Amino acid sequence: MLQHWLEVVLNMTVGILAVIFVALATQVRAIGAGSAGVGLTSLMAFGGLLNGLVRNFTHLETATGALSRLRSLIEKAPAPEGSASSDSAGASSELSPDWPAQGTIEMENVSACYE
Repeated sequence: MLQHWLEVVLNMTVGILAVIFVALATQVRAIGAGSAGVGLTSLMAFGGLLNGLVRNFTHLETATGALSRLRSLIEKAPAPEGSASSDSAGASSELSPDWPAQGTIEMENVSACYE
């Protein structure tokens, strides 16, 4: 939501700057039509660059939040019994080719939250 609002504000700011640029270009006779066109095109490209920057930053922020949640899950969740990380004997973590032939998942007293 914030990303869309920021993109709208940036687009409006670039639009206002473009109107001011065109008004100045039409009033000042020293600026040629070609130079004014190049300046206006550069200004619009700058607006697109700003929007891309905001979009990439919000994607980075989302990915960083996901990594933070994964890290906290890894730190808080206990290692399963019999796994290589909890087995002090250093048992091999390789599985047999027929694993799992069958199985069930039982969940008791499970809770989840979103931070």
